[in-house]
Amino acid sequence: MKTTTEIAQLIEADPVAALRMCSVDDVERKVAAIPARMLMGIARYLALGVMPGSFLQAVISNDLRLAATRADPENLHLLRDYVLLFVNDLPDECWGDKAAMQAWCDMGGMDLNE
Repeated sequence: MKTTTEIAQLIEADPVAALRMCSVDDVERKVAAIPARMLMGIARYLALGVMPGSFLQAVISNDLRLAATRADPENLHLLRDYVLLFVNDLPDECWGDKAAMQAWCDMGGMDLNE
């Protein structure tokens, strides 16, 4: 059974491996364009329920207008990749609107010890 600290350390060391633990199939291909610094935020949110930064909050809550205004130039061009990752590969319960995002954080993310 992994502790929260152990999961956080795994995320810091290898966010792609952490996403793989969260049942993201073929994760390397699906996140290839997403910067590593952003993968850590996604993995912390998904695995531990840690509220991400403002850009990812906008993506997760399905506010693409806000995501476009909060994105840096690199992430603005990758907005489609983020949306496809959440829509196609992450649990429906973890995204879609602000209430779903807050509920995901309140429950502490995904139980990786199942």
